[in-house]
Amino acid sequence: MPAEFEKATKAESLSVQIDQRLFDGVAWAEKGDHGKAAACFNQALFLMRGRDLPELEGVAAQLLVNYSIALGDLGNFEGALATCDEFLAKFRGAASPQQISDALQSKGVTLYQLDRFVEAIGCYDEALALLDKQTDASADEPYGETIAQLLVNKIITLGALDDSRTVLVTCDYLLRRFGDSDKASLQDQIGTTLINKGISLHRLGKPIEAIACYNEVVRRFGESISAAHREMVAHALVNKSGCLSSLGKPADAVAVCEELFERFGDAEEAELLTHLATALLNKGTDLAQLGRIKESLAACDELLSRFGNALAAGLRPDVVKAWVNRGIDLHHLGKRDEELANWEELIKRFGEDQDLTFRVRVAKAILNKACLLGSLGRLEEEIVSYKELLRRYDRAADGELLELVAKARFNEIIAMEQLGRRTEVLGKCEEFSRHYSRSQDLAIREMTSEVRRLRLRLDTEPPA
Repeated sequence: MPAEFEKATKAESLSVQIDQRLFDGVAWAEKGDHGKAAACFNQALFLMRGRDLPELEGVAAQLLVNYSIALGDLGNFEGALATCDEFLAKFRGAASPQQISDALQSKGVTLYQLDRFVEAIGCYDEALALLDKQTDASADEPYGETIAQLLVNKIITLGALDDSRTVLVTCDYLLRRFGDSDKASLQDQIGTTLINKGISLHRLGKPIEAIACYNEVVRRFGESISAAHREMVAHALVNKSGCLSSLGKPADAVAVCEELFERFGDAEEAELLTHLATALLNKGTDLAQLGRIKESLAACDELLSRFGNALAAGLRPDVVKAWVNRGIDLHHLGKRDEELANWEELIKRFGEDQDLTFRVRVAKAILNKACLLGSLGRLEEEIVSYKELLRRYDRAADGELLELVAKARFNEIIAMEQLGRRTEVLGKCEEFSRHYSRSQDLAIREMTSEVRRLRLRLDTEPPA
């Protein structure tokens, strides 16, 4: 076989192998198996390493982009970032605009996952500037879907920075550019933008305008059977109920929650379950605002019945809040034994959780349990509960937990004083004053003043 022919045959065989792995990797990615997708892309890159294959430069560029995305989907953010940087170092001036923007978008998403939000926005802006040079700014432009997704990612990242005003500007830009399009490939971005616009408007104290955004989501996608669109509609309805609550319209908020359950009450998709749980939580809170405590309690019980044992991270905050609301409802209904059992169950379920939100909930539950025991005349048990709270959170530095710890110390002093334990009370008063004398927290300063007055009174009274 002539040497030239043998060399050409080997090159063709290598090209076929590389193309096949690229094809297989894309197929695995579409099926959601990012591990196998990453393996295929990595194998193809390995076959190319150290070889002079100028005719496959476009394929090499695409492989690096796809590999970075697969690594990001696997949670290997450092690897994804390194791969994006490798692509940009090699191909920034040579690859197609689509490939470069895809790499920049992948890098931005990865930086977002690493909480490097400002750098992520820089990537999105660079990609947007590149594509804007290639396009006529119409919804039918060749890069319209990529531009819309870049803008959505920028909106989400700006939201993480609490920059609600710039979120609004970016949302309005996307909606002006693509909002009237009926292209199926743009509808997800339009819906996501409307929801994020509503969230930002609510944060800026404009709940009525936010409701208009949520109504538009329901109008556009309310009859869609797409899983993504169903999730958007549920999200919009939950957020709308929150806006109505903030406007002092709890009855209307309850009606929106009920609409959500009429639409999706039997749904089993994970994306919808979180919204259903939040809707039940909101409904219970609004019913309590209306004085319909038994119905509020029923909403809490339904939430706990459906989701109480859920392990999904997105459901747990609503579950623990439902236990809190349930305890408050039982207190209002005068069901003291059930209330006590409720606080104990909350503490047992969430007492070891290290997330700050859960730690605050547990601390409040212990405090509520202690106060309930005190109201029942069970002062020794009340004091034991305060000691439990202090054992768990005495070294907490967070402002809200710090105040709860101070409240437990203060209430412990009052309970001891009621039991006539004068010497212990004086020691606890001195300890409290020493601990909080420099606190700038208003509630703690008020407690410090009360403790000072109590100590002064005990110092001037003769021992019993």
